Order: sequence, then structure tokens, then C-alpha cells
Amino acid sequence: YKTPMDIEWTLANGRFAIDNNNLVVNNHALIDYEVNSMHQIRMFTVDNKGAYYEKDFIIQVLNENDLPVDIQLSDTIFDGVLPIGSIISSITATDQDLNEQFSYSLVSGSGDDDNNIFLINGQNLALGMYFQNTDSVFNIRLRVTDSGNATYEEAFVLHNISYNNNSVTDPE
Repeated sequence: YKTPMDIEWTLANGRFAIDNNNLVVNNHALIDYEVNSMHQIRMFTVDNKGAYYEKDFIIQVLNENDLPVDIQLSDTIFDGVLPIGSIISSITATDQDLNEQFSYSLVSGSGDDDNNIFLINGQNLALGMYFQNTDSVFNIRLRVTDSGNATYEEAFVLHNISYNNNSVTDPE
């Protein structure tokens, strides 16, 4: 036999609780629009004579913008002798929101030393200047912005495979 409290707890699966006569979220991790936009609970009240009343409610969860949580490059190795504007990697982002639209930019911050050598072309990272084997490693910092203007930034290390290190050999 289940008491009304047992039924309430079973239906809500621990998501909600009563605190000083207020319905509150008991476990925020279980309230996620993308996982379940509606939750059924059963509430009840008991009067001073022991009689109780119970009623089922549906609680709808509003969809709020979730932050992007990652940026990925399809490739971090490129050929530095390609023409200016050549795409060297596609950029993607991870965000819990379904069908999210992203924009990307090179931004200032830790790891942005070589941002001026590259440019963003839509969803792609491209060469922004021509250079001749000047270096083998480049550091950039990318930002993704979602449709709700939430952002995430990450630094990347890129490798130029056309770099030719003409080291001087010891004549002795």
C-alpha cells in the first residue's frame, strides 16, 4: 500500500520537493528541457482532521539557451604554402540546444599569438596571409557564439606540414 507521499515521490522521481509550503526543484540536474519538457507530480494536503485531498499536475519546463561547451577543428595540420583564403579546417561546436546556429571568430586571449595569420570564412578556418615556411607551430584562439549570444572560447595549436627546418650542421 502506497501513501500519498509515496505516490508523489514516485511520480516526481525526486525532481521536486515541498519547502515551507512551496514547490521547489529538488534536483536541478533532472530538470532539462532537452531530456524531458514536462513532469507529472501528485500533490496532496491533509487537514487537521486527517482528511486529505490529492491532485495531479503537469509541470512544463521552459527551454532556455544552453551555453556552447566545446569547439572542434576537423584538422590541426595544414600546408602553409597554400594560397591566401585556402580553407585548412572546418569548425564545429557542441551545444545542448537542438538545431543551434553558430558563428565563429578569432579572439584575443591566452593562445592568440598567431590569430593575425588566419581568418574565419563561415564555418571554416582559412589562411589569411601567405608565408614561406616561417614556423611549424601556430597558436590561435577561437570563440563560438550561439543564437542566444552565449559564447565559449578555446585555444588551438596548428601545425604547418610544409615547414622546412634548415638547421645548420656542425662543420666539425
